[in-house]
Amino acid sequence: MNPEQKMDLGSLVKNKVGQPYKLTIPLDQAVADLEFPLAGRVLAVWTAPDSTAYVDIKFNRQNEHSIRFTRGRVLAVPFTKLFITVPAGGGAGTVMELLYGPDAFEVLRIYPTVPDYDTTLDDVLTRLTEILAELETKGGIAQPEINITNVAADANTVGANHACTAVLIRAFTTNTGLVWVNFQAAGVDGTSYPLAAGDAISVPLTNTNLINCLFKVANETVAVIYQV
Repeated sequence: MNPEQKMDLGSLVKNKVGQPYKLTIPLDQAVADLEFPLAGRVLAVWTAPDSTAYVDIKFNRQNEHSIRFTRGRVLAVPFTKLFITVPAGGGAGTVMELLYGPDAFEVLRIYPTVPDYDTTLDDVLTRLTEILAELETKGGIAQPEINITNVAADANTVGANHACTAVLIRAFTTNTGLVWVNFQAAGVDGTSYPLAAGDAISVPLTNTNLINCLFKVANETVAVIYQV
């Protein structure tokens, strides 16, 4: 981090820059593709009754593949609409609370597990300040961009070996087919995370060789920016 560009966290919070908003989903009411006109860049499960509770969410278009959200899941993806499906069988009175960020909201990356119910924005601000101090001494520097390019269609391709703490993966805007992204296991058509041309995903990760990409079209590329 450039010392001349340090964030004034107090000002950011007061001005609601990157401040999360909460969406409460009743789990005892089954619905299919219920539309929410919400915009953001990060979506996360804040609270859930247990580890088996889930909702399936589609981003931006109803005909997209759904992503399953359970306790502790955080996903960085731009969206302007959410289509949420709640399965039948949820316990009476149970809810799942989702947080979504309207801007470059990275708050939930500081938690290895779901925060306690009584975690406040002041708690988050304190922890962020601690992390900024850690980054000053430990690094946290973005490395040169690398590409992952396939040779054949429907073949899994793995990233090169680079130790890291987080990655941002973006499909080239010139791609014509989907890229199915997975981590620590091969990408699978229809069940891994889909990236269309220009789409991106950001996750914590320990090595770029854990990135697995199943390209539907030959000779297409994703760009990877990784942080150490």
